[in-house]
Amino acid sequence: MTHMNLQANRANHTEKNFDWYNQDKFDHYFEGLQRKAKSGDVSKMMDVARLYHEGLINYDIFKRRDVVNLLPNYPKALEWYEKAAKRSNLEALIIMGDHEMSQKNYRKAFDWFQQGAGKGDSYCLKKLGDIYRQWNNSEKAMCCYKEALTKWQLTAVLGMLHLKMCG
Repeated sequence: MTHMNLQANRANHTEKNFDWYNQDKFDHYFEGLQRKAKSGDVSKMMDVARLYHEGLINYDIFKRRDVVNLLPNYPKALEWYEKAAKRSNLEALIIMGDHEMSQKNYRKAFDWFQQGAGKGDSYCLKKLGDIYRQWNNSEKAMCCYKEALTKWQLTAVLGMLHLKMCG
């Protein structure tokens, strides 16, 4: 599954499963979701992480007001994404890798993307190429880009061009 598909999947999942206009009903649902996530259900870990990441604010058409079920909490979201990533969830591996890249923690990002690449994900391969390029290892970067390209990760072409032009 590509990175773009994962984002679309997440949007569809959020829209169809989290349609709560009643705070008590949501609280009951969220407690049950957290209980399942804590018991090790990776898909529920991802649901909890997404809710913390995106928050949940609904518009109650009957009362014509916003209902705030959950405000975004990024540290909590990262905590749950990391738990899911440690259980090899591809979407969580990508999210954690991207997060670490944004923080310039290339070693940690490398570890997350390497796990994703081991699952055959082209986006992770491309990101490994980016890290190798950051570490001035053109040979390994080119290998990653080429492998990502064979899996139709066209952004790998940009990385290859950058290596050819900038060395």
